[in-house]
Amino acid sequence: AGPFTDTPAQNASLDARRARFVRFINAAVLRGANRRVSTVRRKLVRHLAQSSTGPRLTLCDEAADDFMARWAASNAAVARDYFDRPDGVLFRSRR
Repeated sequence: AGPFTDTPAQNASLDARRARFVRFINAAVLRGANRRVSTVRRKLVRHLAQSSTGPRLTLCDEAADDFMARWAASNAAVARDYFDRPDGVLFRSRR
């Protein structure tokens, strides 16, 4: 609705194997240890995200619904007040 269009995913999650690998790297190398390490880590995660092909880590439907329900009223207000969406839908379901 309105002048807004969908954009490509900006913060797509890693698949389960790659997420586990990044957790291992983060535990092994202190975050922010130095600028070069942080730069290498960012490039590595970007590459892993681009090549990620396995199943994503997600909440089950019930847990996702419970999570989103916490902010349903405020999300609906934002949709109506700022995005001219009288139906109050701020996020389309990606499931």
